[in-house]
Amino acid sequence: MKTKVRIPFFGQGLFSSLSKWLVAAGLVVALGAASPEQPPTQATPSFFAQAGDTERLRNALNQLRNLAGQLEADRLLLAELRKDFPDDMDEAQAYLERLKELALKSDPARLGPLATRMVEKSSPYLKWRDKEYTTAEEAAREYARSGAREFQNLFNQFNNAVLQTVVTHIDALLSQLESVR
Repeated sequence: MKTKVRIPFFGQGLFSSLSKWLVAAGLVVALGAASPEQPPTQATPSFFAQAGDTERLRNALNQLRNLAGQLEADRLLLAELRKDFPDDMDEAQAYLERLKELALKSDPARLGPLATRMVEKSSPYLKWRDKEYTTAEEAAREYARSGAREFQNLFNQFNNAVLQTVVTHIDALLSQLESVR
């Protein structure tokens, strides 16, 4: 009796389906499932080592998939940070909200609170920036007094935290890739 094997084709989860099929096929052959044309065989110790490798690779692949979403958010976050700070107050507020949204996707525990504080403290800075001053000294005094400086410090801290987070995520990616070698 012949058994029909369904092989996935391109465009329909090829990697996932093909890898499951290959693992299943390997298990059937290695565990000694017999067919009329082939006598039964015994599982060898190398099979069990391969099965352990398969599980290790499956775990590494799952961790890489989880890391992919963070790396995509990192990429978008870096692209946003490279842009000039918008001149218009509404655009600036939308820009900061976008940074916060991406920060929460990238690393909610580390970047989330900082991004939230940055957005909350942006109003004095945006008002200070839009106001006209007669002298540079007046602008500097108002910058320090109004809370605009606090926002600027938070924005700088946020930039540094984003860079550190990206480095951490890249390190995690390299570590995962090294574990599957």
